Amino acid sequence: MDTTTEESSSANPVVLSQESIGMKAALISSSVNVILAFVKIVSGIIGNSYALIADGVESTLDIISSIIVWGGLKIAAEPPDDDHPYGHGKAESLAGVIVSFILIIVGIGICYHGVYGIIHSDGLLPESYTIVVLIAIIVIKEVMFHYTLGVALRINSTSMKAEAWHHRSDALTSFAALVGVSIAIYFNIPAADEYAALVGGLIILYNGGKIFKFSINEVMDSSAPENITIEMRKIILQHSEVREVSNCRIRKSGLKYLVHVDLQVDPNISVLKGHEIAHEIEDDLLKHSEFSISDIIIHVEPFLEESGDV
Repeated sequence: MDTTTEESSSANPVVLSQESIGMKAALISSSVNVILAFVKIVSGIIGNSYALIADGVESTLDIISSIIVWGGLKIAAEPPDDDHPYGHGKAESLAGVIVSFILIIVGIGICYHGVYGIIHSDGLLPESYTIVVLIAIIVIKEVMFHYTLGVALRINSTSMKAEAWHHRSDALTSFAALVGVSIAIYFNIPAADEYAALVGGLIILYNGGKIFKFSINEVMDSSAPENITIEMRKIILQHSEVREVSNCRIRKSGLKYLVHVDLQVDPNISVLKGHEIAHEIEDDLLKHSEFSISDIIIHVEPFLEESGDV
């Protein structure tokens, strides 16, 4: 008779601190975006640069995306309940999807207005001081990109990665605007400003599509990176009682991973011994903080030596 035991763990001692780090970064990001959006739009209107105005409009929507990221992390920090036994981690991935949609919509809008401006150019040149404004914005946005990406990698957050690449796309669109404004001013080509806006819109579209693909994969429970699965298998097989790991499924939920392991042991041991082995492996995996595990289910099966199957 086959003996089967299952062990589950939902200990999640560090999620709140991780989410709080992410929410703090999102608030800082929002504050920077508010200031830059104001500077860009006012400078663009006074300085007659559509590329700078378009950049400012995008920064205005950045504020919304930062709030969405903050909200997603806040919801993801909520503990499991009866309706959500695995927690609320998917809210963080959904925030990434929403941010990607914002990028795509904004990119389409900027491209449309860029093309319209090229066709119906007013022939006015941007003011030279807009170059200084754009250089300052590029520097600030690159600093924010590296800061936000560092936080994202630290807490393993998809929505924070989306926010980081949002800053990078801002820096790239501002650089495109800088090139266009410079050409318009120094070579007396007014349409260059509009072409810069168009290039910036295409960059935003590309980044939005990339972020959407990554975020939607998490929502649909795609597998964890292969290196994580390989490392977990190695740790499990270090236990002498384990004959084989027949299955190791890992999926991401918010900032954490959910793990389901099927392992095979000597068929002659007792149910109690199988229970103890499962607990030992569970405790061992939870010790490895780099895995960021929120829940483990370990299914113990008998190892049939003649076939290796149950």
